[in-house]
Amino acid sequence: VATGLADRLAAAGTDTVVVCGLVTNVCVQATAEHAFELGYHVIVGADATASSTDATQRAWLDHLAAFYGRVLDAAAITNLWRSPA
Repeated sequence: VATGLADRLAAAGTDTVVVCGLVTNVCVQATAEHAFELGYHVIVGADATASSTDATQRAWLDHLAAFYGRVLDAAAITNLWRSPA
């Protein structure tokens, strides 16, 4: 929040945000939800995030997919970037 990133993304005409990192149920969740609230298409890297347990990871990836965007593995994200617009 208040980092200036949203302004820079808007100025660049960005409409999609790919979220990766630690911890899925804390930082990744907060970033994905905030991006969604700002109107971005959200993609979460399923194998580029982590939680303390497999059950927690699965639950939060399911939550993010249900409400905030797409959850894809890194290979699928790479294929999207390589696809023509």
